[in-house]
Amino acid sequence: MKCQAFIPPVVALLVAGGWIFSQRRALDSVENERSRALAQSAAASAPVRKAPALSTVDQLLSNSRPRDWKKIDEFIRGLNSDRIPRHGDEMSRISAAIAVMNPEEILAAFDEIPKTNPSRTELEDLLLAPLVKLAPELALERLGDRITSDPSTFDNLLADALCALTKTDPKKAAAWLDDKIDKGLFDSEVLGKPSQGWWRMESALIRAMLVTNPTEASRRAAGIDPKNREHILMSAMHSQIIEPAEQAAYGKLCREFLDDQKMLTIVGWMSVELRQDSYQEISAFWDRFGATRKERATVAAQVARKPIQRMVAQSRKVTPEDLDAMRAWVTSEGSRKVETITGGAIGEVANSKSAGIAEAMVLFNHYYEGNPNDGLIVGFLGWPVVQADKPLFQSLFQKLSNDRVRANLLKDL
Repeated sequence: MKCQAFIPPVVALLVAGGWIFSQRRALDSVENERSRALAQSAAASAPVRKAPALSTVDQLLSNSRPRDWKKIDEFIRGLNSDRIPRHGDEMSRISAAIAVMNPEEILAAFDEIPKTNPSRTELEDLLLAPLVKLAPELALERLGDRITSDPSTFDNLLADALCALTKTDPKKAAAWLDDKIDKGLFDSEVLGKPSQGWWRMESALIRAMLVTNPTEASRRAAGIDPKNREHILMSAMHSQIIEPAEQAAYGKLCREFLDDQKMLTIVGWMSVELRQDSYQEISAFWDRFGATRKERATVAAQVARKPIQRMVAQSRKVTPEDLDAMRAWVTSEGSRKVETITGGAIGEVANSKSAGIAEAMVLFNHYYEGNPNDGLIVGFLGWPVVQADKPLFQSLFQKLSNDRVRANLLKDL
């Protein structure tokens, strides 16, 4: 298991009603492009300022003690705010210089950084990351009391430290966490509201036990009240954390304690977040995780368009052969929504800058002429770019054969 930061809590994931997994990547891509464009526009209009007249990175982080953290702080703020060439390279050099410091030097640096430094949080994150890799137990002993209820990079790195310690000495890791619980570190400031800091640390501990000692992971989970246990188990559901070798143990542990709806949420979320989004990889994940037939069929309808979305994002032409592969996979996984899914996938093409409505209609007609059906139309008309083409929308809407389908479509617009 890779000990990596995760993103709690997960209550917001339990959205009643329809699933939106298949849209997430496309929406993220659009938002990222918008953010980059805004950033570039702001940078272009901002006045160009000269880099701070400071020492070089090598001088700032030389072995001379004590280091001038005030100047380092000024240098980082200059990189963050000024249009300085090689910004990424400079930050990489700062990280690399910190990475070669030994644990005691790193801990000393925490004391040397003035508490008033504007970039203190960023500096401490840069210091903690190599410390967690070098000496996770030491990081917990010296800095563990700084865990908060609010999510932060610092807290996630401490969770990584507990994960790493659990892999080498699970008893010591559990004892450390239990001691912090007994001493009230995770007592919430809000009466009756559990500490998210505890959720993060408990989840890290249980995650690290999944393969090395799944029985102990189950025992520990069983000792947590159901509401908090739900949050803790679901905090670990991101596929970047649960590696393939651990997915079977994680699936078994979750199925032991969570209801069917929560399991469906986990299967869906992890399927969306898979690094490799080929149909074969998604099915292989479900095999490892132990997904039920119902879970597979339900989630297949939500993630089937992932490879199509990737093709569109890469400006690759989507062909009937690509859609046929998707349709075959969806059918093999038991979904009965193959036509609606196909219409939605063609909508991805319509929404693409490199293809557009005209190319999408070629694909639409290819399938509709061979098998006229309402599902294909509904899936295609669900896209705003298609709805915006009023003549096309009216033409396809009139082809719907079921009055109730028509009413539901209008209701959803």
